[in-house]
Amino acid sequence: MSGEKEDLEPVDVSRCQAERLEGSFMTFGPRKYIRCNNSPIYIATENIPRDSYGVRGCMSLCEKCVDIMKASLGKDYASVQLILR
Repeated sequence: MSGEKEDLEPVDVSRCQAERLEGSFMTFGPRKYIRCNNSPIYIATENIPRDSYGVRGCMSLCEKCVDIMKASLGKDYASVQLILR
């Protein structure tokens, strides 16, 4: 970040906002990120701000992606709440 505040993408309650890298190191050509197609049931909010502005990001996630987030970043990385419809 170059000292400027970045705009955050708003939460999307119609589709999970997690992205996964498609392909492997053995894939010829560029690898790309693919967005999850599942319906979200949770909103995850970072517990600790990652920038000097104190902004904590949040995103909508499906159950599978919440499990992946907790396994890769730790269960204390973000607070997770059900989306109330």
